[in-house]
Amino acid sequence: DHIIDCQSVGLYTPVTVTLPLTPEDGREVIITNSDGSCGLGTTVTFNGNGKNVNGAATQVIANSPYFYKVLIFVSATNQWVMS
Repeated sequence: DHIIDCQSVGLYTPVTVTLPLTPEDGREVIITNSDGSCGLGTTVTFNGNGKNVNGAATQVIANSPYFYKVLIFVSATNQWVMS
């Protein structure tokens, strides 16, 4: 439904992805790093924008070049679930 590609951010450059404010149930957001630039020393923070992400306000992944994350909004629990 929505794809964000964190390309060419550079080493040690933090990235914050803010998720939609009013998502519908089942909405999918795909976040990827297709060029591998989110590598050594890079952190990617997923900000739930008022909704939890896997039970917390934010989720962080670090040192993960070529990552591919799918987040699905579940209205029953009012949070994003990351796979």
